[in-house]
Amino acid sequence: MRLKEYLTEDFGKDVDLIEKNCKVYLGSTKGLKYLLLRDFESNRVFNKDLEVIKSRTDRRPKDTPMHLHEKINEMFRKKFGWDVRNGVFCEGEWCSFRKDNGFQRFIFPVDGFKFVWSPSVGDFFIDVYKYKIKNVSYKEPNIDEILNDYVKSCKNTNLKDAINSRNEISLLCKEYYAVSYQLLRNINYVLKMNWVLEN
Repeated sequence: MRLKEYLTEDFGKDVDLIEKNCKVYLGSTKGLKYLLLRDFESNRVFNKDLEVIKSRTDRRPKDTPMHLHEKINEMFRKKFGWDVRNGVFCEGEWCSFRKDNGFQRFIFPVDGFKFVWSPSVGDFFIDVYKYKIKNVSYKEPNIDEILNDYVKSCKNTNLKDAINSRNEISLLCKEYYAVSYQLLRNINYVLKMNWVLEN
């Protein structure tokens, strides 16, 4: 372990853990100005610079009706083989953005993860459900057609493009690491990632 390159021993262990278990993500993000950022509940308390979070598969939607949630997951299962709307949601954001504000952290998915995103849809709830289904008053929306068009627009390739799009990304992973901005800076320095960070 290269402790002389770290500010503290804890940072050294954390960086080594990410280097060992997040090779795919690190390889896809080298030199980027955006990284994966996730919103957590506003009352979430982070006690460490790196927290290991186990992914849930029993996600229930906050705002989307359950019957639509289940319907679109069925469509995703046919295309990608998993319930995309039950994934870990995140988006690409400036590497130096919203540093440790309490409920947002940059995340590092552990190797073996899958992802799905749409180049044309920033957020399913806002861009599809809210504006094409819920708030349409001039005609009865064809829900099947709308959902089918959305699923058709989604893809599971090119993570770098997905992050740079800053659109919603759904991850399927057993676990991921939520890291502080200070740890992010150490990862950037030690692993020579060339992310665009503030000092």
